[in-house]
Amino acid sequence: MQTQIPDRLTALLRALDRIPYAGRIDAIVNEVIETGGIYRVPNPTTAGARYFCELHLHGITAHGGDEADMITNWIDAARAATSQGEAA
Repeated sequence: MQTQIPDRLTALLRALDRIPYAGRIDAIVNEVIETGGIYRVPNPTTAGARYFCELHLHGITAHGGDEADMITNWIDAARAATSQGEAA
């Protein structure tokens, strides 16, 4: 199973490059469900409230002040992790 994670991560990153932002949310949520990750986004109905979003997927963790920041931060961290793995 360990060897499948880098393959799934690489496939997910390639897929995310080809789809618009709204589709990225769906793709990441589906991957979280399929692999047992964590996707925490609070209900943004309280006006003026500050939020902390959290994503754990494929051993990579990211946070953000909103869903868009969290996803962008996770993609950046995942790309950095895969490029480090390729360099080794």
